[in-house]
Amino acid sequence: MPELALALACLLDPPNALERARAVLGALPAARLRVAPAALLRATRAVSRAEARRVGAAFTLAFAALERRPRASAIDGPEDLVGLFPELGTAGREEVWLLHVDGADRPIARELVARGGPARCDVAVADVVRSVLAAGASGVYVVHNHPSGDPTPSARDVAFTDRLDAQLGALGLTLRDHVVLAGLRWASCASGRAGRLRVSASRRSAAPPRSPSTAARRRALRAMELRASRLIARGERPHAARGGDHHDRERRADPERAPTSSPSAGASRAACSPRTPARTPPRAPP
Repeated sequence: MPELALALACLLDPPNALERARAVLGALPAARLRVAPAALLRATRAVSRAEARRVGAAFTLAFAALERRPRASAIDGPEDLVGLFPELGTAGREEVWLLHVDGADRPIARELVARGGPARCDVAVADVVRSVLAAGASGVYVVHNHPSGDPTPSARDVAFTDRLDAQLGALGLTLRDHVVLAGLRWASCASGRAGRLRVSASRRSAAPPRSPSTAARRRALRAMELRASRLIARGERPHAARGGDHHDRERRADPERAPTSSPSAGASRAACSPRTPARTPPRAPP
């Protein structure tokens, strides 16, 4: 209960907020606190009227958020179960996972309870029962892998399934199934069924291909960088080449338009690309 006391203390005014939060939780169990009206909180003599309204508003917001949360789909057979553990079939060591479910077979939480070696993984029935009780689940699915590649349940797997089913049944809980996964194949210890893992299209597909426009832009940028480096190596200025390309694009866009050159552009070209001056022809003697 320390986490709940700290959360409640955040809603109370100082001083001694944490001590007063502990007093409220001592007078009202957590289950009653969720539905306790402001008057019941005030009766503990540990909170003020404003603090009681604040706590009630916090629970109202929390319940509204939980009601709007989408509910998970119910598990409909081993095929749906193993689809939630696609990475387990290729693990190099044995692992035992639990999938806690509610009364409608909707998943509540996944939990790793044991990790062993390449050929064996030891887990106690009591540890699984304790995890199911702590999760507040109505039932549980057990999934573990065989790194050997053969999903056939061993005699130890079947015996463990029987003991766990008996212990959970004595507490009013249900062992929904115990499935062994190896690669893409699976086998059920409870029903004896077997099959292959269905890989969805989203898992089969790789990363989306890069758009051609993006790739083309990158290639063009790389070509410009190479061209600029060559011009710099020859002692020329790169923008002169880009200026020429600009005029070429203008001429291609409007072929009937006569190319015009400004004095500044001519000076720039002359400065960047020195040329041999034109020779004046000799004059004829008079």
